Amino acid sequence: MAGARAALGRAARRQQTAGGGSAGPGGGTNGGKVSLTKTPKGGQAGAQGGGQATVGGGTARQRRGRAVLARLLRARARTRLRRRRINRRVAAWWRRTGPWRARARRAVPHGARVGMAGAAAGLTGAVLTPPGVAIGMLVTLKRLFFPRRGAGNPAYAWGFVTARRIWLRLYGRAQTTNARNARIAAVTGKVATPARGTTAATTTAPATTGGGAITPGGISAMSVLVRTCEDLRDSYSRYMPPTMIAVAAEYAGLPEGVRQCAQAVKALAINTDVKYPVLKPLVQALVGVYTKVMQAADYAEQINPHFRTVHADDLARHESPRNGPGERMWNIGVVPGSGGTAFQPSHFVMQSQSVAIVYTTYIPEDMVIVGREYAGLPVALEAVSATVEVLHTRTRDSYPVDDSVTDMIGTLARMIASASSEAMDVFKLFRTLHAKDLNRRENPRKGPAAEAMWNV
Repeated sequence: MAGARAALGRAARRQQTAGGGSAGPGGGTNGGKVSLTKTPKGGQAGAQGGGQATVGGGTARQRRGRAVLARLLRARARTRLRRRRINRRVAAWWRRTGPWRARARRAVPHGARVGMAGAAAGLTGAVLTPPGVAIGMLVTLKRLFFPRRGAGNPAYAWGFVTARRIWLRLYGRAQTTNARNARIAAVTGKVATPARGTTAATTTAPATTGGGAITPGGISAMSVLVRTCEDLRDSYSRYMPPTMIAVAAEYAGLPEGVRQCAQAVKALAINTDVKYPVLKPLVQALVGVYTKVMQAADYAEQINPHFRTVHADDLARHESPRNGPGERMWNIGVVPGSGGTAFQPSHFVMQSQSVAIVYTTYIPEDMVIVGREYAGLPVALEAVSATVEVLHTRTRDSYPVDDSVTDMIGTLARMIASASSEAMDVFKLFRTLHAKDLNRRENPRKGPAAEAMWNV
């Protein structure tokens, strides 16, 4: 029994020794010996696996951080894109509603002026009507006991007539102001001062060839002054005054209209003196043209007083009607009266204001363009003369006015034409005084690029 136990013990020890000695790479022994200096390959694998797990854990955190950051950036980008779209839509809406807002800005003060005109007329009528009625009743009673020749009792109409005069005058002023503001808005929105660094050749005229030759032929099509004055002539040719009161407004507006055109010549003379590199005799020539136009404007001051003198009775029917609306009984035929047009603004004045507005804000930055303005000056004044001639022809052929008024308007047209003739010398003087400068532009030495090396 004891021998059997001993044999089993020896067999177990031999099996354990054989298992330890046969442990190779995975067991951690080498030839039955345990190495204390080398890490078993199984341990290396475990260590490498543990290291990879650590690194893998750190990479996962970085990935999660990058994912969160990417989501934040995408959300911010979407927010910016949304804001940009909203801004574009708001800007587009703002541009679309620009004309409406411009009309509203004009309509609010215009409505206020019309409202004040109506309030003033209504208050005046309310104040004057009771005493007028009382005095009218006294006059009527007096005539019952002391009859006399004559009919009508103007005292009853005191309130109505006075209120009507105040309303027409204030309403006419409001209409004039509103029309002028609308004209200014339309013109300034259509023609603006060229941006710095650009010339009028790129915005208002075809590009020149070579060095930019300046010749009288075809120059009027490129001149801003000519275009605005021709617009004045064309617009006035299409305008037909509906009544003689509207015609009277045109006669009254002749001096102001001519002065507005003279402001364009004055602006050209001032810019020539203080901005353009030209000689002083050219400035003196422009001053002479401006003086001629102003003389015509001074002469135009005499037309309206003379017209009001020779047609005092006709104007009194509109400005001081007898018994208010009863004056209409003297009308001829079925042609309607002037109504509220008694104090309408002059069409000639409204159109000529655009000439002054455009040209006083237009400053060319190239002497070739300035030369075109000099060449177009007589053409522009000829267009103004033709505008006055339209009124002269209609007065002579269609309007029931005295011949002396017709002759005065014809004289005014001839005076402006005389200023146009004098303006022809401006361009000739410009070419004479600046022949060398113009020759460099028109005949550049070895081409424009080479000549441009002399640019200041």
